Amino acid sequence: MIKRYISIILIIITLALVPLSGCSKSTSSGQAVCVQFLDFIKAENYDAAFELLASSVKNTSGKSQSKRVTKTEFANFYKRLREVLDITDIRYSSVTSTGGDNAVRVGFTMTYVSNICGEISDDFVMTARNKLDSWTVDWSPALIFPEMHWGDSLQVSTLYPERGEIFAGKDLLAKNDDSAAITLDVSKVKTYFDKPSYDSDGNLIEDKRTLADTVINRIASIVYIEKPESIVNRIEMAKKNGYDNISITVATVYPDTLSQDMIDELEGIGEYFSSDDENANAIKCVSVEIGKYGSLREYPYKNMLAHIIGYVDNVDSERLEALNKDRTENLYTSDSVAGVSGIEAAYENELRGTNGKRIYIMNSDGGNRQTIYEEKAHNGLDVHLTIDIELQKRLEDLMQYTLYGDDTAGAVVVMNPKTGEINAMTSFPSYDLNSFTRGISATDYKALTTQKNTPLFNRLTRGLYPPGSVFKPFTAALALESGTLNTSYVFREKIENDYWIPENFGLWTWSAIKRTKMTDRAEPLNMHNAIINSDNIYFANAALLIGEEKFRAFAQKIGLGESFDFDLNVLKSQFSQKGELTPKELADSGYGQAEMLITPIQMAATFSAFANNGNIPVPRVVEGLYEDDENGEYVNTTPEKSESRIWREGIISLSSIRTIEPMLKDVVDPRLNGTGRRLRVTSCVVAGKTGTAQIGDDKNREISWFVGYRTGVSADDERLVLVMLEVPADSEYSTLKFVIAKDLLEIKNN
Repeated sequence: MIKRYISIILIIITLALVPLSGCSKSTSSGQAVCVQFLDFIKAENYDAAFELLASSVKNTSGKSQSKRVTKTEFANFYKRLREVLDITDIRYSSVTSTGGDNAVRVGFTMTYVSNICGEISDDFVMTARNKLDSWTVDWSPALIFPEMHWGDSLQVSTLYPERGEIFAGKDLLAKNDDSAAITLDVSKVKTYFDKPSYDSDGNLIEDKRTLADTVINRIASIVYIEKPESIVNRIEMAKKNGYDNISITVATVYPDTLSQDMIDELEGIGEYFSSDDENANAIKCVSVEIGKYGSLREYPYKNMLAHIIGYVDNVDSERLEALNKDRTENLYTSDSVAGVSGIEAAYENELRGTNGKRIYIMNSDGGNRQTIYEEKAHNGLDVHLTIDIELQKRLEDLMQYTLYGDDTAGAVVVMNPKTGEINAMTSFPSYDLNSFTRGISATDYKALTTQKNTPLFNRLTRGLYPPGSVFKPFTAALALESGTLNTSYVFREKIENDYWIPENFGLWTWSAIKRTKMTDRAEPLNMHNAIINSDNIYFANAALLIGEEKFRAFAQKIGLGESFDFDLNVLKSQFSQKGELTPKELADSGYGQAEMLITPIQMAATFSAFANNGNIPVPRVVEGLYEDDENGEYVNTTPEKSESRIWREGIISLSSIRTIEPMLKDVVDPRLNGTGRRLRVTSCVVAGKTGTAQIGDDKNREISWFVGYRTGVSADDERLVLVMLEVPADSEYSTLKFVIAKDLLEIKNN
């Protein structure tokens, strides 16, 4: 009876051990080890997962063998996967298995949850093998991605956008040209950067680094790279990033700088890597590729608008840190270029565009086996300027032909005084922008930086100058509006030999007020005659009568001492350096001297108030930013830039303008003895003002101003021209500003 019960119990136990699914114990164990492996990968327990690998896959000795992987290499595969795709979770599902006692094939779907590209799902098949009742997993990179092979790696490449270009109308001022890239196949030369090899006796076998240096120096000498170490840095960076089996770009140059002989010499460099065996073949390690590796900046008009356009240059380590400050994406690298000055720098973010990204499986030859994810680059916006290219050319020619010698310099602004639109502008002398983008020699750079009239200096926005007599109309307006003077007021105090010592403003302990000597001075000394003869004494007296409080308030009202609104950074103007002015400083301020300083661009905009109903417009040289939209239409993304804006409103009353503008017309009337009578514009009536401010300890140089605008013209012909020249204080230079201004103010027949 007892035996019968025991038999029944054994039958029940046996039945319990048989899977209801019909799978054998071996199949179940094979699936279990695969599931355990996936759980370890999901949990990032790579050491435990590695222990489940078949011995034919594992390589615990650390020696490189075909289709084997070390524990470190194995872990790095998955760490790289998580890092590159920014994986937050790994899920698997739909697990099935087939097989027998010795091997089981387990199918499953695995999903990577990525912060970059969402969810990526693929179907996989994993093989588990049973050896001596111990199940292990056959592993290969195909268990990461089905298309992945041994020797492949997961890589990320940055897709660089095309930099936006700069236009004036349809004319390209800054354009992109194909580059010539010198590439080096690192896989052919990487061993030459290893440490020297020694035999058992400590004798040097071969210093391969020296051989590599020879090649690097050879490349540098052919394409004129001043610092060969820059090539070494690129190679080391590529190796550090895991790109040691592909070609890298060690230099990019303009195609027209490479002759065919230079190309042949570069591509023949491999001979240095051949052995002493005369039958050995040279290694093809250097290539020249044109138009395949991006573009380089070219400035077709060379020095025209150089200070406005600016230029780009490679990002050095110091700029790299500054450019990437507060950035988490779209980062600059040592291969990037960025604007250094002008529009190129001011609109760097818009011109540069946004980097794209490609995550891909790279094969052992450096090719793309499969793209996992791609985010296209967004090209930079094109910047369109308000510049009239033909007028700009005429201005550049005028400056070139009118000014001579290295002791002359200047700045000119041509603008619409009502809209603020800049039609032409220049800082003279200029320089060829291409000399910087193509690489300027130390000798040429020194010549530029030591040239007496400083061609690199942007006088338009960075030069601060005393406005001199071009400020007198503003003093006149303030005198009228404050009730200090009226047009019938006549200055009658004692003037001796063109000097006046004020007697009604306390004890005068300063030097006398001096006015320029002239013949046929208009009498009496009222506001009209003081304007056309540019009389310092009259306006010094006016400033003293107005008083410092009102004068300072007016200076603040018109923007002196404040930052000025423009597309490029403009130095802040100045009314005074310190607090209270001395009576002499107040008097000198009345005719635009003392401590008063202003840039030409701000002076042009400020004087526009006389032509613009008392309002100072915001000058603008950028008309808009353009790109191709989703419909392929070339559109202005910033139409607001095409709209006129006011910087300071109502700085001069309409009543004052009606009073003063006729006086400004008389300044340039050739029938009168005004200081601007030599302008002689015949196509329209101009209202203008001259100014002179002596500079230097010995007063042997002067700032020579003229500013004038067309009156009574149609909206299309509105124009103001400001000329500022730095010239020797000599009569032969006194008329140069009129030569320049006349041609720009004349209305030309189309």
